[in-house]
Amino acid sequence: MITSFATRAYCLLLFTLLSFAGKSQLTANFSANPATGCAPLLVNFTDQSTGNPTQWKWDLGNGTISFLQNPSVSYFNPGFYSIKLVVKNAANADSVVKTQFISVSAKPTAQFTAATTTGCFPLPVQFTDQSTGGNDSITTWQWDFGDGYSSGLENPLHVYNSSGNYNVTLRVINSKGCLNTISKTQYIQINAGVKAGFSNSVPTVCNPPVSINFQNLSTGTGVLTYKWSFGDSTGSALANPAHIYNTPGTYSIQLIVTNATGCTDTITKANAFTVGNVFPAFTSNDTVCIQTPLVITNSSNPLPSSATWDFGDGTSSTQISPVKLYTVPGTYQIKLLANFGSCLDSASKTVKVLAAPTAAFIADDSANCSYPFTVNFTSKSLNASSYLWDFGDNTTSTSPNPAHTYNSYGNFDVQLTVTSANGCTDIIKKTNHIKIIKPVVAFNNLPDSGCVPFTKYFTASTTSIDPV
Repeated sequence: MITSFATRAYCLLLFTLLSFAGKSQLTANFSANPATGCAPLLVNFTDQSTGNPTQWKWDLGNGTISFLQNPSVSYFNPGFYSIKLVVKNAANADSVVKTQFISVSAKPTAQFTAATTTGCFPLPVQFTDQSTGGNDSITTWQWDFGDGYSSGLENPLHVYNSSGNYNVTLRVINSKGCLNTISKTQYIQINAGVKAGFSNSVPTVCNPPVSINFQNLSTGTGVLTYKWSFGDSTGSALANPAHIYNTPGTYSIQLIVTNATGCTDTITKANAFTVGNVFPAFTSNDTVCIQTPLVITNSSNPLPSSATWDFGDGTSSTQISPVKLYTVPGTYQIKLLANFGSCLDSASKTVKVLAAPTAAFIADDSANCSYPFTVNFTSKSLNASSYLWDFGDNTTSTSPNPAHTYNSYGNFDVQLTVTSANGCTDIIKKTNHIKIIKPVVAFNNLPDSGCVPFTKYFTASTTSIDPV
């Protein structure tokens, strides 16, 4: 009996202890993923309570009550949400409240306008962002213009270059990473347009009148009309006109192209080409002696970028201002072909190349052992009309055949310069041509002394201009 009572008491105590232990271990707790984000925000709650709860009651802060262990809920409005969880089991209950546990940010509102939505290509369109960032600022703009091009600018300018209807999409993202998108279907409508273009010939002569041919390179559908402005207050409606410029100047050309639907395009080429005033010219002496440099000065206005010279004797030069040496007498035409960048022009003149005299002379004697020594010089020059002798002793003569007396010893250079009637000269110089040297005599092996009869042989040595 006592044993049975003790057994029942032990069991009651054990049950009480177990009941107390179970009650102390029931603790409410949970987590959420994600806890922050942009509306609409789907949040998954996970029960992390201990103590083996068997019942759950969630107050999710947005008016939603759930009895699931791990509920999910969407928050559509921005703000902070407090979450309450009550857990129970057969013996006890517990609860937890997490204040402002869920943070929901407002997503931006995407919106935009365009300054124009219809027109002819090429059509520049200025887009203006009208989006709002919710409670935060917009940091990113992603434009898709519908023609394969995009932009990250807030207010981009985009040019549509072909006809068609284009969808435009804008995605905006705020500083919290929340985004929104707006698409406008067939928002930009581009009619078949035109594209103006042309090329022109360049002047091949430098001074007016100059004819310029214009080639129309415009594109577009339908019938096109043209309006040309040639830069000299004249114009044309032809597709490919030619125009004659009668006044020097630099000209800008404009072409306006229009199609049947009223689409237009304009192209202007500023300073397309220059017509004169360009004048090729050069200066030089009219006559020159053979083997004498002829200096040619290019006096073109302005100076050409390059020049080609023809000297009339089969030779040429590409120097701007060359120097020419003629070797054969005659009359030659010198021609300048000047390149001024956009045009070529030429100038020419005639130059007479004169024959030069030939200087030559002889002397009747050229050596002596004493002075005064007179030498007779005879000119053998050809085509000479005047003479200038230099005898090498600081004296000169203009006689054709002078006689000159040297009054000192030495070796003397003789030079003759002759001039023809047309002013051409020639020079001949003979180095050490006149030699006046005093002879020197020396006796070798003279006896110093001796007794009679005394015999001695001796020799003599001489230095002179001629052998002794």
